[in-house]
Amino acid sequence: MGEVEVNYMKVPSVQELAKQKHVTIPSRYVRNDQDRSVASNHKEVPVIDMQRLNSSDSMNLELEKLHFAAKEWGFFQPISWAIERPPSRP
Repeated sequence: MGEVEVNYMKVPSVQELAKQKHVTIPSRYVRNDQDRSVASNHKEVPVIDMQRLNSSDSMNLELEKLHFAAKEWGFFQPISWAIERPPSRP
């Protein structure tokens, strides 16, 4: 087997850069606009209507929203959900 030369470049962590109060951000930490996902432009937390998940008319649309929220955000804000109380005992 041939020899392989490995060169390591010391790269400071972002925390170390912040402590040094650099005026410019090193280019290795900058991403151009093409690298940003579409979801990152959306600033509002996804809202899922839990009642619509029980309705055959609106379930598919709400499931699509739930899938997007889970995949892109990892969480969502549930609305219209309630825990029904069992009937009271006499």
